[in-house]
Amino acid sequence: MNWWEVLNVDSNADLNKVRLAYLDLLKSNKPEENPEGFKLIRDAFEGAKHHLENHHQVTKHENPENPLKEWIENYQNFESRIQPESWQKLIAAQRELADAKIFTQLALGLFEFLLRNPYLPASIWKLLDGYFGWINNAERLNTYFSEDAVGYLLYRVEYGKWLPKIDSVKFPRYYSHEQTQTYFYHRDQVYRCLRNGEVCSTELTTHLKNSLSKVQDEEAFLMLFIVHGRQGEADAQVQTAKLYLDCFPDSVDAQQTWFQAMVFQKRHTDAIEFFQHTLEQQNPSLDALKMAASSAEATGNMTLAQNLYDKAIVLCPWDYEANFHKYLLQLKEVEAANDPVLMCIERAEVEAFRGYPDIALELLTAAAKEFCYRTDTKCIHSLEKLSLALLRLNAYAQLKDLLKPVIKTGTNNHVLLFCLAEAYRALLNPGKALDLLSQADETLPTLWSKSNVLLELRRYGEAKEVCTTLLNHSPADWTLYRCMGRCEEGLGNRLEALSHYQKLLELQPGEFACYCAVMDQALALGKMELLHTTFQQLQVREIAPQNVLDYWGVYAAGLDCKAKDALLK
Repeated sequence: MNWWEVLNVDSNADLNKVRLAYLDLLKSNKPEENPEGFKLIRDAFEGAKHHLENHHQVTKHENPENPLKEWIENYQNFESRIQPESWQKLIAAQRELADAKIFTQLALGLFEFLLRNPYLPASIWKLLDGYFGWINNAERLNTYFSEDAVGYLLYRVEYGKWLPKIDSVKFPRYYSHEQTQTYFYHRDQVYRCLRNGEVCSTELTTHLKNSLSKVQDEEAFLMLFIVHGRQGEADAQVQTAKLYLDCFPDSVDAQQTWFQAMVFQKRHTDAIEFFQHTLEQQNPSLDALKMAASSAEATGNMTLAQNLYDKAIVLCPWDYEANFHKYLLQLKEVEAANDPVLMCIERAEVEAFRGYPDIALELLTAAAKEFCYRTDTKCIHSLEKLSLALLRLNAYAQLKDLLKPVIKTGTNNHVLLFCLAEAYRALLNPGKALDLLSQADETLPTLWSKSNVLLELRRYGEAKEVCTTLLNHSPADWTLYRCMGRCEEGLGNRLEALSHYQKLLELQPGEFACYCAVMDQALALGKMELLHTTFQQLQVREIAPQNVLDYWGVYAAGLDCKAKDALLK
């Protein structure tokens, strides 16, 4: 059989018809299902395509021989590839043709090309999907390509911003398209190993590291540094950190990576010196502060260690590790006083850290019995530590019994007020919790607890005010957006609630409850397209229980009321 017979087209067919015939045959000859059939039609297509291109059977004044040609050329020029303007020009030119067949051919052909060449910035993925509608036509794509292939590429389309950046990479001018693609392939393989917890081969990491002597790519250095650390390759990790710093001497990330390497090597004196002269002036991260504190502790400089832990706690008041290590430093200072309560707490903290909460709780219960309600500073300090330790173990009943008599004395200690309020909140007495929180200073933990209590009391307006104060004092995390969404929902402001839930979903894409919150508001507002899109995202993630998928699938399918009732039953 010749090419034309295999593709079932006339011998005088143009390239557009040949491509459409090939795509049609591809539905029943997918490579993973019928490799021999796929090879037959692929060879026929390549042969027919080569023949038509060499004999110029389509003139330049008609539609282009290959609608993909300009799009592929744009991709192969890396500077154009990462510029939205170059793709927008191609989209504008395609719109002028207004040819449905060519549009379909282009949408499928470009999708097939990008399956083999998926290295695009997140903004370009969004731009192309906005025009071709790949996400909204996932089922149709599944008739041409395997579900795994479609799922893989649509994941890149939808979650490209969470993947390693493409447009921040800088290549030498002499780099060819093939060299660029090879680099991205190696980097992508290292990222997959990192994401999936797999072992990364020495050959692969060496390839990428050799390229980084020519290619400027900070994220690749960070990936290699983490991979070497996970695989116990200490020397390779240090070499990567040094090369990173040499290539990007002014980068804070490079400086922090080199600092980490020195800490991992137990070069604590050098690490502290580097931290104080370089990183401390540049708003160091929480992890950098904690590592510097541990190095200071290792060198015996307890004053510096405690100061650095204090800075870490100011940056993140609820960071358990910083509080725990600061607490151990404080305990060393009071050991000479032989305080039995603090000694019990120290042992309890160690047991809790080792994963034995039952033993820790027994020790804390003994500490509570030992404690005498005195008013000197040392005892108040012991009581604070004991209360926080009980709170961390969710020992709410014991915490209530311990603190209730103390609070009755009229103390204004905000740590004790906060701990007892949390106990009352957990024991389903939000009114009492709110009374205590109103007496405490407006620290971030207190405000956070207060917002949750007000939500439980359905005092949505007041809860919104507290959430707004929190937003003004610290960067919003996903939990704050969840609270703000609940406030707006309780006040009947569904559009504002939807906006907060969408931000929540961006920050926490791995929680199926976030998708449900968005879909719930979309349903109430009649935004069925948004509901359908969000449901598809949830399906791709494969994180929701089947009953949740069944429930929302009814609405996403847009069925009539009778069909919905039947399925929901």
